[in-house]
Amino acid sequence: YVLGIDLVGEVVHVGKNVKNFFAGMLVWSNGFGGSVGSQGSFAELVVRDADYCFALPKKADPIEAAAVLQSAATVC
Repeated sequence: YVLGIDLVGEVVHVGKNVKNFFAGMLVWSNGFGGSVGSQGSFAELVVRDADYCFALPKKADPIEAAAVLQSAATVC
């Protein structure tokens, strides 16, 4: 069991049918996509469905993004 729900990280590899993401891209995701309550974002590497990942600007601060984005999405 690995803790963690929200994540910000760099894409390492994409599947052959993924068109909107590429290696090196900064993304945000949470544990609510796909299966409610999925955990594991504190792992060194994480597999996420591209439908539940969101691109971040290159200049985004990963620490600020990880701390703020889920809360901001909840308000919207």
